[in-house]
Amino acid sequence: MKIKTIITILFTVCILIAISIFNSADTFAIWSSSFSDTTEVDANIDKRNDSLKYIIFMPLKDGKHLEHEITNDTDFDSFVAVGYTGLLDYIEFPDEYTLAINDEVITKPVTAILSLSDDQYSTIPLYLDNKLYVDKTIAAFKSNLFIKKLIISSSVNEIGAAVFAGCISLNTIIFNPSQTPLEIGVKAFNNCNNITSIVYNDRVINSQYSDLP
Repeated sequence: MKIKTIITILFTVCILIAISIFNSADTFAIWSSSFSDTTEVDANIDKRNDSLKYIIFMPLKDGKHLEHEITNDTDFDSFVAVGYTGLLDYIEFPDEYTLAINDEVITKPVTAILSLSDDQYSTIPLYLDNKLYVDKTIAAFKSNLFIKKLIISSSVNEIGAAVFAGCISLNTIIFNPSQTPLEIGVKAFNNCNNITSIVYNDRVINSQYSDLP
């Protein structure tokens, strides 16, 4: 084989190798970009409050529960959280809660976390996952064995007596910042003996007999 022919073949091979490397680099760059985008989306998903759809809410009007279902925006002025049906190990209480009633979207603040009696569960209109709670199964926060972490929203200004009593798995409480003092009722955290971390974020807490460590 002539030297000129060999040189031509080698030159062609080098060009083919260069093209292959270039295409591989482009493919890797595209794949890397896609992976980066996916990672960012996943990070945002992690910020969702998945516990919200399991929290039971009770509407209030002038501090009193309603005797009938909500029909319009003027029926009530706030929500209180009264129960939890989920198996997630944390609850993040929202600053506000939204319902769609008769094609009207109604949003009100969540101002308290309270307990209900058995009779109240069966007679008072309650809401779960943006709908009327028709099951009426009692699902109080008290003695919940799954909850490990509570995030108390800035809008909440009251935690009722014995609300979280007996939550023996609870180890972390985070109070979101607020200018409004938070009243915590007697024995609200009674027998919650595994609490090891409380983040107050400068929130003023009135809790003389709440059993907070």
